[in-house]
Amino acid sequence: MVDWDGNAVVPGRIDYPSNSSGNFALPPHDHLQLKVDPDYVVLRPARADRHRRSGFLKPESFGPDVRLPAAMQPLLARVLRFGCREPVRLQMTDDTGALSGKKSQPLSDWTLEVLEEDGSVEVRLSAALYGLQPSSSKEPRSYWLLSGIRKPRITIHFAVDFMTRAAKWGSYHRCFEEAGQSTPVAEGRSSLKTARLENATIGPLDYVFARGVEGGWFGLTESRSSQATQLTLSRHSELQRWPCGLIPYTSTRHPYVHLNGFGMDVIATLLANDRGAEIDLNRGVFGDVYHPMANRGDYEAGQYFGPFTFSQVRIKLYLGPAGLDFSYKAYCENGRHRGAYDGWFEGRFLLPWEALIIRYPRLLRHRDALLAEC
Repeated sequence: MVDWDGNAVVPGRIDYPSNSSGNFALPPHDHLQLKVDPDYVVLRPARADRHRRSGFLKPESFGPDVRLPAAMQPLLARVLRFGCREPVRLQMTDDTGALSGKKSQPLSDWTLEVLEEDGSVEVRLSAALYGLQPSSSKEPRSYWLLSGIRKPRITIHFAVDFMTRAAKWGSYHRCFEEAGQSTPVAEGRSSLKTARLENATIGPLDYVFARGVEGGWFGLTESRSSQATQLTLSRHSELQRWPCGLIPYTSTRHPYVHLNGFGMDVIATLLANDRGAEIDLNRGVFGDVYHPMANRGDYEAGQYFGPFTFSQVRIKLYLGPAGLDFSYKAYCENGRHRGAYDGWFEGRFLLPWEALIIRYPRLLRHRDALLAEC
């Protein structure tokens, strides 16, 4: 389940004994809002009320939040995406992580247990409500010890089903393809005011699809390494939606465009303070275009289909009521090969708001201003 702000909302509970300080009152709850950012994981009690028009959950969280140790972030992010064949157990004695209410309580002596069953990932956490290091702000190491509670601990339990894993983290489950008949995806455009969860143009394995301004579809995938990021664009004449709501990636006879050093995190940074941005790159290698082979006869005919490198790239971005408007022009100089592209290679597409909310919540900072203008 995903809320209107792009957070995962999952069944779960946070529990700890009450104390006399009144700084960490824990309201009744049966769901948790789960934020997994590149540098941290935060859990907060939440409701799971669905917005009738859009189908997204209302972003209603309340009460103290729990920030997990930074060392747990890579492990949880990987398990939520790929699952785990065997139970995962971890113990950390570090003084890291915190419970934050009216005050902040350091946490220590962490334990983590993760297991997967039928695509659902279940997570159990526990930590001591005690800071190992003296506080520079003269706050106590434990508000619970001041209340006379010995060995106080916090426990956290939550479960993430396979559909939420697929929507938020690009996970894949075999049942996606098994049940029912796929249906064509309509090319009608949506807007911020008419966005509906059921129309989200997302698939498993990080696939996201955008509507071509001149018709058809574009597929977007990202590849990341410690050294570089690359955005791959593919064109598709039509798409099919599985009964579960996801859209599978299909093969294409159109060229693949690779843009080096470019991805959705870069776009979010460029649009942090403005709705539009332009990039003009010259005199270098900024990506390439590659045409998939139609059949073996292409090889036998000696035709060369790339990759053909881009020596110039121009990109225009605009975040508007219809979504992210993305246009690109890339220049190839590879005329020495048969079948090569030589000249400008271009395209333009709109990435709808449903996909932006679910997969790229960093791009939501201008949403309220756009809604006010609509």
